[in-house]
Amino acid sequence: MRSNALTRRGFLASSVALLPFGGCGSGPKVVEVEVPKAPVPDVLGVNLNTVRALLGPAAKQTLQSIADIGYRAVEMTRADLPEVLPLCKDLGLAVPSAHFEYAIITNAWANYGGSPPRKGYSLHAALADARKAGLEYVVIPSIAPGDRGGMGTYLRLAQSLNQAGEQAKRMGLRLAYHNHSFEFRKYGQHTGFDILLNNIEKDLVHMELDPFWVVIGNQDPLLLMRKHAHSMRLLHLKDMRQYTNPTFEDTVPVEAFRALGTGVLDIARLMHSAHNAGVAHYFVHLDHFAGDALDGLRQSYDYLQKMKAAPELPT
Repeated sequence: MRSNALTRRGFLASSVALLPFGGCGSGPKVVEVEVPKAPVPDVLGVNLNTVRALLGPAAKQTLQSIADIGYRAVEMTRADLPEVLPLCKDLGLAVPSAHFEYAIITNAWANYGGSPPRKGYSLHAALADARKAGLEYVVIPSIAPGDRGGMGTYLRLAQSLNQAGEQAKRMGLRLAYHNHSFEFRKYGQHTGFDILLNNIEKDLVHMELDPFWVVIGNQDPLLLMRKHAHSMRLLHLKDMRQYTNPTFEDTVPVEAFRALGTGVLDIARLMHSAHNAGVAHYFVHLDHFAGDALDGLRQSYDYLQKMKAAPELPT
């Protein structure tokens, strides 16, 4: 990506790098490289979509591995709550949020798996499930292609989120929306994301920002966090392969998704911006990973810990 605001021009991806030296040496030498200092919260989470292939019969072992790495929270889907939530409680993993289909608001289940999870399932029932689970946030993770259209999509989305957010607030919950890249298609001078953020009620609807998808949508997440700091309460973290092309489509090459510190996104500046915006919950989310997903989570956690422990740079 070309923007200096988004990529680490002055930093390498890990705390050590192998750099070749001239002369009579027998090979490359290890040279220590400082990881940039950044504010990293004590409680870091994982979006369990990262390890979706490892859930099921291996759910307990997988969650134990996540806890052993050092993560203290997870974010799951509505469908995972009955089976996975009790395991998280046993392991001491907090579950502040879960992803619920947009169909809990629209009842258009044909776009989200074909049928509701049970007869008579409604927004009220979904919120009741969330409250029973002890969630703080009910997150709408996306809207299906069948629910998308022109700029009117975002006006309707804002209206439906406002109404659902009001009901969530009455039940002691908070509603949030998670972006992908399609929201950054422009309609005149404004993106769909602009239209959405300009029409939501800030005390009723919050944002779960995913900077990776913001960059894929050819926008700057640092600017968005400054502009809409009042709405940013949850953050998804992942890194990006160099030379990944922007797109408004959901399909991105698997190789584009990288563990933190192994790509080109400026994670340190993202963490500073998120801290300044008042983000409350941070989740590492590798939508796809060309390798062992737990290894990707471990690399990401270790990188964040190095950032947390890094010395302040002299001014």
